[in-house]
Amino acid sequence: MSRAFLIGGATGVGKSTFARELAVRENIVHITGTDTIREVLRDVLNPIFVPDLYYKSFEARDFESQLRVVATGINAVLRRAAIEQFDVIIEGIHVVPGYYSVPTLVEPWQVVLHAPNNSEHLKRLEHREGRGDYTGSMPSITILQNFVEAKALEHGVPVLTSDEAWVLARAHTLGESHD
Repeated sequence: MSRAFLIGGATGVGKSTFARELAVRENIVHITGTDTIREVLRDVLNPIFVPDLYYKSFEARDFESQLRVVATGINAVLRRAAIEQFDVIIEGIHVVPGYYSVPTLVEPWQVVLHAPNNSEHLKRLEHREGRGDYTGSMPSITILQNFVEAKALEHGVPVLTSDEAWVLARAHTLGESHD
């Protein structure tokens, strides 16, 4: 059975860093970011039909519309992992419990990350300046984070800082052989 590590949360909460460290620790070579899935979908879907796909998540007028489309890509990656029996990490704002489906041949490990506090979150966003107005978009990013956290809690998925997630990961069956 393959394993799928599904890591959600808003921009700047540490998803990509956590995913890279987890991949090294667990010897996982397949990491897929939902921003990559969204970019591929932009190449095949006309903006007339899915205009919100063409905005950053925190700038989209209808994030749920964007989310439903990107979730189809998440589902495709999970199906491929099940069929080909490889472990995968999927991370991104679009990893929202209730919007993707985990195949029966995949053992899921799900978490939504959040920054320890607002000042730490702002500090992390400052590192992205030059690639957009992330700190100025903090109110929109916070709204998305609250939405993702609410969906996680609704579906029994823990909402943790990355440090807390490592504690949970160690308590999980990580590090054991999964054939």
